[in-house]
Amino acid sequence: MPKARLPLRAAFFGDYPHELAGATKSLLAAVVDARDRGWLDPLAILPADAIVADAFRERGIDVRILPGSPAYASFGRALLRLPIERQAWVFLKEVLPYSRALARLVVAEHVELVHFNTARGVLLAGLGASMARLPSVLHMRGTPRFERRYWAAAQAMSHRIIVVARALEADLFPSARSRARVVYNGISDLAHVPSREAARSVLVRSGIVPPDAFRRGAVFASLSSLTPFKGLHHLVRAVASLRGLATSATFLLAGPSASGAYPEWLKREATRLGISDRVFFLGFVRDPDLVLAASDALVLPSVERERLDLGNAVIDIDGNEGLPRSILEAMRAGLPCIASDIAGTREQITDGVNGILVPSGDPTALVAAVERLIREPETRERMGARGREICRERFPIEGASSGLVDVLTEARDTASGAATATEVVATLLDAVRAFGR
Repeated sequence: MPKARLPLRAAFFGDYPHELAGATKSLLAAVVDARDRGWLDPLAILPADAIVADAFRERGIDVRILPGSPAYASFGRALLRLPIERQAWVFLKEVLPYSRALARLVVAEHVELVHFNTARGVLLAGLGASMARLPSVLHMRGTPRFERRYWAAAQAMSHRIIVVARALEADLFPSARSRARVVYNGISDLAHVPSREAARSVLVRSGIVPPDAFRRGAVFASLSSLTPFKGLHHLVRAVASLRGLATSATFLLAGPSASGAYPEWLKREATRLGISDRVFFLGFVRDPDLVLAASDALVLPSVERERLDLGNAVIDIDGNEGLPRSILEAMRAGLPCIASDIAGTREQITDGVNGILVPSGDPTALVAAVERLIREPETRERMGARGREICRERFPIEGASSGLVDVLTEARDTASGAATATEVVATLLDAVRAFGR
């Protein structure tokens, strides 16, 4: 149980108000559980009123919309591609006024500290917490892929840093590691799991999946947005390779389209490879558990660094996983997982026990893993059953919520503002040393 002086009044700033992805869903689950246990008095602060605000309201969390300027609706590192003088102008004319408004809001709401679910959020609004003389807590769900000076600034502004996997600790500057705490994401047990047949029937009747989707072999699900670092192009090519083998399966790709040319290129690639009858793009699905209940396994072929040629454009992929929620959701549903062996996935999956780990960007290994689970239904059952046990043992929602509250309480009780001047200087010196290497 968390420390005394509860419930803790904490603000949760969400800088991706239009995207209800795994990071936000994991945070919401922990916040709601902590609130229900009397440990937390939460307030969600968002720069726009969209799907994330609705999700918090549906769970009874107070929401305040503090409208953001254009900078707060600029994603995909667009701000970082601006000339340095333009970035300075954005800071002075947009970030600074927003931070002042945030400071006034958290003081008026009697907030004791501010939580940021991404490093981007710290950079866009962390100054507001400092102005209000409140500590900031950064939740590191993956390693930020932007310039070191900005990553250094985000760490320097954070009094405590929650990392969702031990693998992420190495990506912190040495001076920040003493402020880092590992708290695994958690997930609640499903109250009701529909049978495979019932789930498939619902998906077909609702029009999410076409009637012929379940007419061949095993069903593999992917729960991720159509963004390059999720590596779905490797999955599409693996499916094409499987056509020549004596196996058959269906692949359900559930997730919203990201910005840029990648989503449409990926769909064209599936058509070009002649696998449109096997790969179905479902778009955003509000109830991913229904997709999992209809499936036999999960595939997450994420990549970290890779150059991808789209024909009329080249994408330099630079992504990162933390502790993917889709794997937790699949384990909870009793499904084995095939995932790239990167970052926190190896802390969720023990190769050969509850799933199969494959080298990132290795199409041969991915094809072999998928083919194995197609051919071996008994292996799917064994791995899925063990995955459900591991999920309950290692990733319970109470562990995530109590760990979150413990770190928030520690930050509140050991600081009267964001990171101390000594910590800021030490982190910035780390950044200088890193530039010199």
